[in-house]
Amino acid sequence: MSQPVLYRDEVLLVEPHGLERIPDAERHGTLAGQFNVWFAANMHLTTLVLGALGVTLGLGFWGAAVSCALGNLFGALGNSLCAAMGPRLGMPQLPMSRSAFGYRGNYVPAFLAWLGYIGWVTVDNTLGSQTSQQLFGTPYVPTALILGIATIVITIYGYNFVHAWERWLTWGSLVVFALLTVLALRHGAGPAAAPAKSGGPFWLAFLLEFTIMFSYTVSWAPYAADYARYLPSRTPIARPFWYSFWGMFLSTTWTNVLGALLGTLAVAGGVIPSMRTVAGAAAPAIYAILVLGSISSNTLNMYSGGMGGLTWGLPLRRTGATLVVGAIGVLLSIAFGGPQFIKFFQGFLFMLVYWVTPWIAIIAIDFYVFHRRGLQYPDPAEFYRPDGVFGAVRWIGLAAFAIGVAASVPFMATDWYTGPIGKALGGADFSYLVSFVVTGAVYLAAGRPQRSLAAAPARGD
Repeated sequence: MSQPVLYRDEVLLVEPHGLERIPDAERHGTLAGQFNVWFAANMHLTTLVLGALGVTLGLGFWGAAVSCALGNLFGALGNSLCAAMGPRLGMPQLPMSRSAFGYRGNYVPAFLAWLGYIGWVTVDNTLGSQTSQQLFGTPYVPTALILGIATIVITIYGYNFVHAWERWLTWGSLVVFALLTVLALRHGAGPAAAPAKSGGPFWLAFLLEFTIMFSYTVSWAPYAADYARYLPSRTPIARPFWYSFWGMFLSTTWTNVLGALLGTLAVAGGVIPSMRTVAGAAAPAIYAILVLGSISSNTLNMYSGGMGGLTWGLPLRRTGATLVVGAIGVLLSIAFGGPQFIKFFQGFLFMLVYWVTPWIAIIAIDFYVFHRRGLQYPDPAEFYRPDGVFGAVRWIGLAAFAIGVAASVPFMATDWYTGPIGKALGGADFSYLVSFVVTGAVYLAAGRPQRSLAAAPARGD
């Protein structure tokens, strides 16, 4: 019999693995890849615009820069807690929480994540297509199809192609954004550099910008281990943690601060005309990277979307599940690609992110506390058995999740709904912190698995 072809580091070989644990013979990759994947995925128009938003809110340059940096700091820490789990368990992120929710109970966070993946595919493909339309005059629908199909092709090839694409975009983004930064600094800040607010209104706006950036950055956490699961199982947890942290923190903060600087120019039309003002002849290269950046972000949305669909029971292989997410998102971006849709849909996405922080609290306690950094889980096959030791539904995990979300409702503050405490705080949203703390406390107190779930002998770091 012929031996099966190993995937290893073959970029142009369609990834043969899906939701299953990656065997030791297939483990490969470098820690630098953890930096690249999170750096390139955040060097695009969305993060520039979110940085400029702080200036629009009246924070001035430094207020916007500091609030964004703090939001990114805490959001990147949440993402890296999850990314570091990948090498140890060797499986995608969402199946890991079967330990806390049970095999079918885990359908709840998996389905919520799947909706979010589709939503972000829609938003990123729309923004990339609109950027190309505005900057290069390309017609919207063909552009949306071309960008969407290109992204689908990358994600169909899978893990290695995604990492290669992010590596190439990291270098391209470094060069182009460094040039834009130098040009922007030479131009100098504009009239909106000083805060337009002071006292209480300033701090409310500061908290709002912090919340926006934290919600954006931490929403990557359900993706995180997907892109680290091929690393060798004995990789020390601290190493993928810090490589992924710096990749995300530096990229989001750099683009946010640059967006804030461009926002101070107060040029009619926002960030893109401001870039044209400072970049001059270099503008086309910068715009091209922005369009490619939408593909870079969307490869993660589509790839992890396929994993999310498989986790809640979509009866397809990885390639089919990826195609479903990509096709739905691209079609939605074509059908509803107007600016009003984007505003509406981003509000919907911020509502979805309310589930992410309580989910992180549960999975972090389950992995780092109850199972000693993943060393004391049962045999990995138990994660894939509907009737295994984790059970079909683990009610304590679902209860902790529901209690945390319920406790956070009064603190919510969005265009869709503002709770009484959120209203009293003038729109500052602390619901993420509340749900994280409450969920973590409940699960820590009552969620410890029984002795019957004892692990195989612990492996050393």
